[in-house]
Amino acid sequence: SKDKPLINLGILGNRNFGLSSISSVGMGVGLYGSIYLLPLYLAQIQGYNAQQIGEVIMWMGVPQLFLIPLVPQLMKVISPKLLCTLGFGLFGLASFSSGVLNPDFAGPQFNQIQLVRALGQPLIMVTISLIATAFIQPQDAGSASSLFNILRNLGGAIGIALLATLLDARTKTYFDYLRESISPANPQVAERMAMLTDRLGSETAALGKLSEIAHQQAAIMAYNDAFHFVGIALGISMLAVLLTRKLPSGVESGAAH
Repeated sequence: SKDKPLINLGILGNRNFGLSSISSVGMGVGLYGSIYLLPLYLAQIQGYNAQQIGEVIMWMGVPQLFLIPLVPQLMKVISPKLLCTLGFGLFGLASFSSGVLNPDFAGPQFNQIQLVRALGQPLIMVTISLIATAFIQPQDAGSASSLFNILRNLGGAIGIALLATLLDARTKTYFDYLRESISPANPQVAERMAMLTDRLGSETAALGKLSEIAHQQAAIMAYNDAFHFVGIALGISMLAVLLTRKLPSGVESGAAH
């Protein structure tokens, strides 16, 4: 009924919950988007197999097992709001750092980036729900929990759909730009064509190889745009957290314990 809705959408008007919901959507884009982009890039561009991809992902997953239990201890001396802001900042930094790809950027180059992400994610996941529900009435706790999780998953679903569309569209756009710049009148292109023709035995094979190289470069630039998109979403989430109200001292101290 209207008096007792299944999910009370009115809680979105609560400043902390509304802003944290925006952050939750951004967190979904970051979490699901990064897990979508990184393995796809390593497989498509670098030719990694499942085991090699897992070894790269491990640099992000394993450290979190040790960091998550430490966050409540940090909350005793640092406010959850600042920890959450720092977490989004680190996560966003990792995403922007992933957006400088080139043909030689592979697993080893991602290791430090994955560690930065591993530092940021636990700070977000432990604190964001506390910030969101700090001013929610007890009778609305169920609605808040359900709505918060729905928005995070919705952000992930929409984020992956947008990233897939972005990759496809930007790859085609960049490939068209590169194809226009590949002219036999260009001395560098002519030299590269001569080298490929000598190596592959025919001009047709050389043209095919040159097209393959151009398509790979276009895809790499598209992945850079995609990682930047994730970084922007996380940056918006960080700003939303900064705009939330300071938590009551009782909530902060209680959460730390």
